[in-house]
Amino acid sequence: MKTLKFINILKSAFVATVVLTSACQPDEYELGQVLSKSELKYEVVQDSDDPNAVIIKALNPGTQPYWITPMGRSTKLQDTVRIPFAGDYTFVYGVITRGGVVQADPLVVTITTNNLNYVSDPLWTLLTGGVGNEKVWYLDLNADGESRYFAGPLYFYGTDDSWATVTEGQTVEGDVWNWQPDWKGNSWLMAAGDYGSMTFSLKGNAVITVDHKMLGRQESGTFFLDAAAKKLTITDASPLHDSNRDGHVVNWGDIKLMSLTENTMQLAVLRDKALSGEDPCLLVYNFISKDYYDNWVPDDMPDPEPVLPAGWKDDVTVKIIDNKGRTVPDAANLVSFDISGPARIIGVGNGDPTSLEPDQFVPQYKRIKPGNWKAHQAEGIDVDEAVRAEFDAVSWEAAFQTKGLEPGSQPELTVYKGSFTLIQEDIKGQVTWLFNSIATGQSVYLNGQLIAKSLSDSYNRLSLRFDPAMLKVGDNHLVILGYPLVKQNIWDEMNTDPGEILIYHAAPQWQRKTFNGLAQVIIQSDGEPGDIVLKAKGEKLKASELRIEAR
Repeated sequence: MKTLKFINILKSAFVATVVLTSACQPDEYELGQVLSKSELKYEVVQDSDDPNAVIIKALNPGTQPYWITPMGRSTKLQDTVRIPFAGDYTFVYGVITRGGVVQADPLVVTITTNNLNYVSDPLWTLLTGGVGNEKVWYLDLNADGESRYFAGPLYFYGTDDSWATVTEGQTVEGDVWNWQPDWKGNSWLMAAGDYGSMTFSLKGNAVITVDHKMLGRQESGTFFLDAAAKKLTITDASPLHDSNRDGHVVNWGDIKLMSLTENTMQLAVLRDKALSGEDPCLLVYNFISKDYYDNWVPDDMPDPEPVLPAGWKDDVTVKIIDNKGRTVPDAANLVSFDISGPARIIGVGNGDPTSLEPDQFVPQYKRIKPGNWKAHQAEGIDVDEAVRAEFDAVSWEAAFQTKGLEPGSQPELTVYKGSFTLIQEDIKGQVTWLFNSIATGQSVYLNGQLIAKSLSDSYNRLSLRFDPAMLKVGDNHLVILGYPLVKQNIWDEMNTDPGEILIYHAAPQWQRKTFNGLAQVIIQSDGEPGDIVLKAKGEKLKASELRIEAR
């Protein structure tokens, strides 16, 4: 009997000095007539019990306030600006009307006391070095293509990920996932280079200065760290980032704090679909402190390497031999590979320049956008009949013609119906609806069968995995039963995208035909200790395995 034999292996490799507090919902207003500066009415007063708290009030009804404070901008009718340090601070009141912005003269408020309770949370110290200090941060990628702490400078997370999932390790519902690419294997993400520095200062005020060397600009602004909500707000500046995504974010100052230690920080901004052409996700930029960067020393010991048998060299070669140990040069057997332990297969080959066999076996993904969405109010129709797959909604109106009902509207229960098409190969995979909420109190049907009910609109995206028995080749019908979303403000745009269908096919079996009796398999350690077992088998061949100890 011919035998598989392994020859060798490839070793694989803020403290913001101003706190704006306000109601949970923005104030409602309408753009009124053009006002003159003399008609502007407002109040800026210090709290009698806490002179570091400055209360601002807009007194022009029917207009949108537009405040410029030492910390940033506010559009609230009333806000409280909390300033920890003594000093002279400028406030500017304005209103936005149909004729544009009208501003009053700047007003200077003198604060003579310090209230460091505003910046006492330990996160402020980690970010800035503490009151009277400043701290410099770098993006974790330098001109040599080196990331000194993280696997790379940029990770990708779901829109519902946060400090809770990243730092605390909590499990939450919604759009929760991550991809943490290593830069060396994904250098297309951004160019290696000196991205400059980002300095958070608490020397008299919460000031941030950013030297965007790769973008060719410098910025200076203010910041505020909401330690409880783990949210960082930056005004008139943006965190260090790459040019590839400079135009993909609506508001670079609206930031989720994902993690923060003495040496490392992860800041997340929302990728906008309209700007990027890709689905929304959190772009998580990874930073290290200047002190960590300056004092970093490569590990004395290399990453865990396999303890290899004598004679092993750079890659794993499979040789087909006969019962006397001789290579069979004309063998062209199909060999299958499996691996267990802290490693994975990343490629196969056989040296045949004419071979058309795949070198990699990876999962396959296919996305389908449901279409033909129609809508009809539930009143006046038989809802049970309407959710059936056979029901023809061609006479209904096209759905989602507006971005939500106008403020104050009373929503009526509505039936939304759409469809998507599958081929036989699609049904062999795992089919999931990446569902975006488009209503409240939602019930969802597939081909007339209820798959979820009482869905809240609290999450932007839910993953609804379909039972294969409910699917069919050809048209499949989706129904959403719920109350349309109502705008809180006239400028709001509510979601009208019910999501897309994701079809996942697991990676096929790793395999390769031998050429001249030989085949190759490349494996990569994940750096963890443990036993790696690589197995090979083939028809009419005696199976073989290789064990490697990684430590």
